[in-house]
Amino acid sequence: MAASATGFESFLEETGMRITVTDGDKDYSADLLKDNNYSSDFMDGTITGAFDPNVNYSVSVNLMDGYESAVPPEVVNNIALTFQATVAGGIHQVAFISEGETVKSYLAFDGDVISDLPSVSRSGYSLQGWFTPDGREITEGYVISPDEGDIVAIASWEEKSSNTAIYVAIGGGSGLLIAALLLLLLLKRRNEGEAQ
Repeated sequence: MAASATGFESFLEETGMRITVTDGDKDYSADLLKDNNYSSDFMDGTITGAFDPNVNYSVSVNLMDGYESAVPPEVVNNIALTFQATVAGGIHQVAFISEGETVKSYLAFDGDVISDLPSVSRSGYSLQGWFTPDGREITEGYVISPDEGDIVAIASWEEKSSNTAIYVAIGGGSGLLIAALLLLLLLKRRNEGEAQ
């Protein structure tokens, strides 16, 4: 992940700014200085920080040097900080989307196997499967290959048939036979009414 800053005029040029992200017992810092055009990756020495998008991290912002300019702080405009994710090689974002909403999202590595598809439902529809925009079906046991990039699987739905079947069991006894005949008569009248 990288950070950059804009809107600081002479303020940041004099002081520099350090943004620190804490991951457990490690701190990764991005030093925003005139020399690096106020843009830097988050580093712990020579190690670039790798962050999980599903985790909340502690972030702190500090000036690197004291502020001794003739420009009073109240004259400084708002400083805009921008954070940019950079995806490391061999890592894939896997996302499952149903009806425009992300129902599951996580990071996976080359060779990982998708083993737990999300359980979703939609009134009046049956799930036909999970498909990428280019038509590949994502099923349990799908192996993520290094050359496919991120995986977006979209739920494919089929509307359930609205026809309802009525089953009548005719057994011993005249009561059931009479009920069956009445039901058939009602269905016939209903169909005749719909035809008009």
